[in-house]
Order: sequence, then structure tokens, then C-alpha cells
Amino acid sequence: MASDQERLPHIRVEGFYEVEGYTSPLSGGGSKKLVERDREEHGNRMLGFVRDLKSEFDSRQLIEVPEGVEIDPVVYVEFESKPGFKLAFDSLQNERGFHSLLITQRIKADASDGNLIVDKAIVVMKESGINAFQKKTEDFLDSEKDNKRKDKKTDEIITSPKNNSLLANIEEMQPASLEAFWTEGDRVPFPDADEVHWWEIWTLKNQSKNTLDQIHRVETQMKRAQLAVSDRVLEFAEHIVYLAKGTVKQLKESVFFLDCLAELRKPRETAEFFMDLNSVERAEWSQDLYNRLEIGANDESVAVCLLDTGVNNRHLLLQDFLPDSQMDSINPAWGNSDGSQWGHGTGMAGLALYGDLVDALDSSASIPVLHQLESVKVINEYSPNDPDLYGHITIEAVNRAIIMAPWRKRVFCMAITLNDNLQSGGPSSYSSALDKITFGEGNEDKALLFVSAGNVQIVNSADYPNENVISPVQDPAQSFNAVTVGSISRKDNISESQYSSLNVLAKRHCLSPYSRTSISYDSQWPIKPEVVFEGGNMADENGMAIDPDSLMLLTTDKDPRNQIFTTFNGTSASTALASRLAAQIMTEYPDLWPETVRGLVIHSAVWNKNMTEGRHIQDFSASEKRGLLRSYGYGVPNYQRAIHSLQSSVTMFVEETLVPFKWEENRDKTNEMHFFELPWPKEALANLFEKEVRLRVTLSYFIEPNPGNRRYSNKFFYQSHGLRFRLCRPDEAREEFRKRINKEAREEEENLSSSGSENWVLGSSRRDKGSIHSDWWIGTAADLAEKNLLAVYPVNGWYRKRKKLNKIDSEVRYSLIVTIEAPGVEVDLYTPVINQVDIPIET
Repeated sequence: MASDQERLPHIRVEGFYEVEGYTSPLSGGGSKKLVERDREEHGNRMLGFVRDLKSEFDSRQLIEVPEGVEIDPVVYVEFESKPGFKLAFDSLQNERGFHSLLITQRIKADASDGNLIVDKAIVVMKESGINAFQKKTEDFLDSEKDNKRKDKKTDEIITSPKNNSLLANIEEMQPASLEAFWTEGDRVPFPDADEVHWWEIWTLKNQSKNTLDQIHRVETQMKRAQLAVSDRVLEFAEHIVYLAKGTVKQLKESVFFLDCLAELRKPRETAEFFMDLNSVERAEWSQDLYNRLEIGANDESVAVCLLDTGVNNRHLLLQDFLPDSQMDSINPAWGNSDGSQWGHGTGMAGLALYGDLVDALDSSASIPVLHQLESVKVINEYSPNDPDLYGHITIEAVNRAIIMAPWRKRVFCMAITLNDNLQSGGPSSYSSALDKITFGEGNEDKALLFVSAGNVQIVNSADYPNENVISPVQDPAQSFNAVTVGSISRKDNISESQYSSLNVLAKRHCLSPYSRTSISYDSQWPIKPEVVFEGGNMADENGMAIDPDSLMLLTTDKDPRNQIFTTFNGTSASTALASRLAAQIMTEYPDLWPETVRGLVIHSAVWNKNMTEGRHIQDFSASEKRGLLRSYGYGVPNYQRAIHSLQSSVTMFVEETLVPFKWEENRDKTNEMHFFELPWPKEALANLFEKEVRLRVTLSYFIEPNPGNRRYSNKFFYQSHGLRFRLCRPDEAREEFRKRINKEAREEEENLSSSGSENWVLGSSRRDKGSIHSDWWIGTAADLAEKNLLAVYPVNGWYRKRKKLNKIDSEVRYSLIVTIEAPGVEVDLYTPVINQVDIPIET
């Protein structure tokens, strides 16, 4: 599996003018073949397993249990395959109800078995199921019942034991322990026997029985074993899920005796759990987390600089990461601390350091924190700024941060938007200020800035999601260079008992009720938001939208003596999480340009199945692709993809400069393009033949804004320049590709034509907006093996058309990120690439 592969650094490519990225999918596991068995030996071994099951079935009925606890006439059975071979999972599900398949797993075998894949399954069997399995085994042993078929090529009659496909690959078959139902894997060990824990208990729903009766029966069974049972129950198509608190022993004496236990999971604690704690308990949780911190940050570390309401840095969880020397205010009379009613800046600080505190508090592991915080107070709710001055205020705040520590690398995080509805998405003075900040005064002072998309105030539940669709991303989040962050939500577990009957508004992984979109923007303006992170959810209460604590994120409260924790939501929360990821990337790769860090955040983002409604994006219409992009951007960034390559998933990046324009023969002209012959794993790809592979390319650069230009409604005249990338077609000769690209670039001066013949998923007409462009190519490995030629070339901007500004011969920077992946194939693409790259020796 890809997640089990060694995590490798991304490859910096120099001298090729390109970054090649290849991502290989997970290994599919064992062979589809059947184990060659000695019929007598294997059949009799299976019958021995059956006898053990019958013995377990009989003894189970005689167990002494607490008064009132029922014991259903079933036995749970654990099947295991021979390493490298697969179980016939489908055959373990009996439609007549004799036996039902509960859990399937594919795991690595012991090293002694060569780390092959082993299939495991848990099956619940009635007595009739045990008898049916015994009959199948007896038929397997009876040569008179052999299956016969004619070989189509030789006409030879081939015989095989009856039920061979079911039995041949079974290596072990035994009564299942309670621990076998634990689906959290090694990352969360099965709880100790005598310790009290919260459990998420999944039971199989009997479609022929009344659901309420089933719920009552299970709850009664657990309560009779003295388990504390939550009032809330989740019902899905085939499962009913309960929350209960107790020991392993109590579970063994309750649900384990019923016929419906399907899975045991660790419940995901919600913010409501921690918000219900008293001040003493909160302090204990806070101290426990503090004791587990591995503080790696120092004065030289990357910082997330919060442009917000100030921060109360006396909080236990913040004090080591935000000294007074790293706090400032645009108005000294305001002070530097968080004076806002809701503690917005302090809440942002906690999320920027730790992410959702629910996860950190709910863990027992050490928490490494390698970055730090800065704070510049730009908002005082008791002395609000004039919105017309926000652009200036933001520039001043950024400059103050730089003056505090000119040497420090930082990520700017701003969750301040105006209520103006910019239906068109055109630049404003505020958004232009962000573009100016990020572009800097020269190539050495570029800045990375994350800004929230702005929130939607959903009051009536029926307004979601239509209100989100028509509510445009707010000023200044239409900025070309800043990364605009929207919200999705994975929070669909309402744990408060008073809200147990309510439904959440947003489905899991779908658009948060707080998030805005750029669907109403004119098509020439940037794709906003570019990425989405967790922002919380809402629930429907009699037609009104409410926000229970359990559907929000948890973070640090501005009152560390009493409250300690507080809930948080919306695109502000998402922006803090995005800034945290950027800081982690910068910590891992301290020499990266801001353009590259921004590119890696977006390059790592993916859409999930709920966003695409289970469809392939290739099958979307043009308008559907636009709607997806302008709601979710490029999706949810993935930490591992952003930070690491794998042998089967290689990411390369290039950081280069070019001079896009020149003045020659008394006229403005395009000057140069970069033409890359990438260090491609051609042989490895060629050996995959017709296997499907994917190529992702992301081009990231910053533009210099020109909002004073009267023609800034045309993106070419607002932005200083534009860059584009193109890829060669399979079997396209180098010079043919060069000629095609040069011709296309000249045609693009007024209106870039689509290059659908390159078979991109999104296509140039949708991706070539703003100053970051990302797309996928999906095809056969044989075709991709020959697609190692890529060009980066300029398109118009005011540098070229505004000659009197003396910028026509300006040098510009860009980052190019390339990833190749071959889903479902185990292959080493990393080594062939790294072997072609001349890596300088670091001193």
C-alpha cells in the first residue's frame, strides 16, 4: 500500500527547467489464484475448524451472564487467507441469513511471509450456517461431486473440487474474539481490559425487523451489563451505531452475545465533550496536552503571523510560541492582546498551532510543534477601522511583522473580509493590496498570505446550500496571489443529547454551511476559493439552522483561567488550518519560495467522492466542472502529499525565472519561454503498458497588480503578466511541439484557445485563471512515457502593454510542480527520476 511505503522528499529539478511528478497508487495485494491444496488434508482440516465452531456455539449458550442479558444462538467466526491469496468475500455472505459478512480487511503478513497481503473476515454464523459450511466442506472432499469444465483451447475436461474457490485460500478459521471487531488498526491500540472507555459500537441492521425494536434491544442489553449508553443513535442503510462507555468485560457480556455486532471503533470526540467540562477538568486536559508537547520551535522557526484581533499569549498552550516580542498592533492605544468579545485572534492562534484541539486532546501521543506564532492586531471591535483603509492597514501590519524579525520566514494568516458582495469578482483596492504584499518589491521579498473566503449567515435550514451558491467570496479574497480558503465539514456527529434527533445540514466532506463560492464571478477572474478545510457544520432544528458545539472545531479561549477552550467555525477556522499546513511545509523545506509552498498546498488538494457525487470528474460537463472548481477550488489539501513523495508517487518541483516581454523593433514582443525535457521514468512507465496513470501539473507565480488601470476588468491589464503551461502529445516530436506552442502563445494574446487535444481533465479554458493553474492528465502509461516535454510561456499583461511604466523587461519567478501517479500499480518511479537529477552536495 502507498501509505506503507517509505516517505521520501520531493525532488528539486535544476537544469531541466521542469519538475516531474509521478504518484503510484496502492498495491492491490495478493494474487487472484487459488492455493493448490491436498484435498484430503485441507478438507479434513476445514472439518476440524467446523467442529471447533460447533463446540464454541454450544459452550456460548452455557455462559453465565448478568441478569437479563440475552445470548443469541450464533457464533462469530474469523477467517484468514493464506498470505498472498484472497478470500472469497462474496461467498461468506449468505442471502438466506445463515451467515453474514461483517468485516473485511487486507493487511500485511509477517515479514517471515514476505510481507504478502493477508485477507481477514469476520462472519456471524447461525447453527444453520455452521451446518451449511460443513456441507460445503464435505462436498469439497467428495470427488463424485467435482466440478467439470471443458478447456476452450484443448477441449480437455478439467475437474476441480466442489466449493474450491471458497475453501482453497482459507488458511485459518476460528471463533472471533472481541478484539477482532476493532477496526482502528495499529494507530489506536485496542483498549486494556479493565479500563473504562467510550466505544463506538456498530451493529448490523436486520432489514426484516423494526428498527426501533432493534435499537431498544441493543440498548437494553448494554444497560443490563452496566454500560453507560448515550441517548444518541446513528442509523445508516445497513448499520446502527451507538455510543457507550464501559470496559471490555462489559462489552463481552452484552453486545458480544447478540447476533448483530459488526464493528468497534474509537469514538471521535467532539468539541461538545470538552465544552461540557468544568474549569478544573478543562485545566487538567490543557495541562495533559501541554505535557505531551514536543516544542521544536525557536526564534529562527517559521511563524504563522496572525493579522487579527490580537492574541492572549498568556494561555498555557500559546505562551511558549508567542512571546511579547512577537506581538504588535497598528494602533498602540489598542494594546496587543485579544480584546474582542469572542476572542477571535486567540482562537485562530490555537488552530494555527495545533489544528482542531479535539484531535490533540483526544490523543495520548506526543505532539510535535515546530513552528511558532506572530500577531499584529488590525481589528478592534470597539474602535472599528474604516473599510476604505483596510488595504493600507494590511500593508502596515505586514511591514510591522517584518520589522519585528526581518530574518524570519512566515505565513500571513488573515480572516478579515468585508461585507460587500462582489458579484463579478473584479479586483478592489483591498484585494490589490494583498496582491502587492505577496508580490513584494523584488524577487527576494515575496510573501505567502492566506485569506478567508468570508462566511454565509444561514438562518433558515432550507437556505442551505442555495444561499452558499449565490453568496460570492468576499473582498479581499478575490486576490490573485493570496490563497483563498473555503470550508467543508467532516463533522456529522451531533453528540448533545438535547439535539440527538436533529439532522446536520452538510453531508460529510461537502460544502460547509458557512462557506462562500465564486460561482457568480465573471469567468475571467480567479478560481476562488483555491482550497477548502474543515469549517464546521450546522444542524436543522424545526427549520432553523443552529450550531451545536459538537459540530464546531475546538481551540484556545481568550480567557485561559476559566474557559480555556472555546468552539470555532467558518472560513476563519479553515484559514488557520491552511496556514498551519503552509508553515509545516516551510519547516520541512525551509528554502522553498513562497510560490512553491503555495503551489504544494494546492497541488496536494483532491476532491472526494461526496463533492463529485460519486462521479468521475472526466464525465462532468463544462458547467459542472466550473461549479465544482468555484465551490471547492481544487479540493482538500493532503498533508502527506504536500510534504512527501513515495516510490510509486514522485513529485518534482522547479523554481525558475524568465523575462516574458521585450521591446524590439519599436514594438512590444514576447521574449522567451521555457521548454523542458523532464527527467522522466520512461522505462518504468513503458513496462506498465496500458495501465492507467495520472499526471498532475501545477504552475504557481505571483503577479504585480495594477488596479489603477482603467481596463483592469480585463485580467491581462490588471495583472503584470501571465504564464501558461502546455504538454506534448504522445509521439509528438520536439520541434512539432515547439511550433505548436509558439503558435498558440501568439494566438493567446487576446483570447487563449483551448488545447483539448492534450486531454487535460479541466482544460485550459477553466484552469487558466488567476496566477495559479493546476490540472490532471489521465491515460495509459505507454502514452505518458512519451509525454516528457513541457513548456512554460508568457501571455499578456500590463508589463507588456504599459510601456511607459518601464516594466517590459522585468524578470519574473515561477514554480512548476509535477506529480505522476499510477493508481493500483506497484512500481518504483522515484529512483529513475532521482538518478537523472544532479543533486548538489550540501555543505
